[in-house]
Amino acid sequence: MQATGPRPLPEWVKDGIVEEQWKKVNSNNYFGWFNERLEKRDDHQHGWSIAVALNGNTKAISGSFKSLTPPKERILVTVDNKTAPIADMTALVIPGVESAMRVKYAGDHRMVVLDDEDTPMFRFSPNGVEVNIESKRWKELARKPYTSDRKWVKLSSQPSYTCPDNRLQQGNDATWKIPVFCHQSKKVKFIQGGWQNVASL
Repeated sequence: MQATGPRPLPEWVKDGIVEEQWKKVNSNNYFGWFNERLEKRDDHQHGWSIAVALNGNTKAISGSFKSLTPPKERILVTVDNKTAPIADMTALVIPGVESAMRVKYAGDHRMVVLDDEDTPMFRFSPNGVEVNIESKRWKELARKPYTSDRKWVKLSSQPSYTCPDNRLQQGNDATWKIPVFCHQSKKVKFIQGGWQNVASL
């Protein structure tokens, strides 16, 4: 049983001031965690915001809440990484209202992800990730950049990117697949997976 009342402060708290204690939790340059700021507290709360500091400047990651009709069943989107089409590539499904695909590429050549019209959409390389702003699917996502005087625009300096993809939505097919072209093999291959019913409501 824990005793109530005042307790001694940890040794790293000096004169009532909490010193910064940084510890490495991931060797990669991304991390995920549960954050209560993403929970809607009442009907008057329409959005959420998380403050971040970048080079001494404070900015915010923000979004909004959207009411949806509860689904009749819960479907888990799965990805088959055992049959990864390209060496040095990993794919991860991010579940949510609109499932997203996170792709990471650690190869020395270029790798291009095609949209649902077989048009080049994302281009991965050791220098990062670029987007083809002429891709119809990219325009439908309404993400920045909207326009540019160049066809390919850089999205990230790291060779990984996460984006919603309508091909992850369950349809009449037994599986889903996303075409990928690698400049090393000069062939179109596929990231693929399926769906699993995990609960009926």
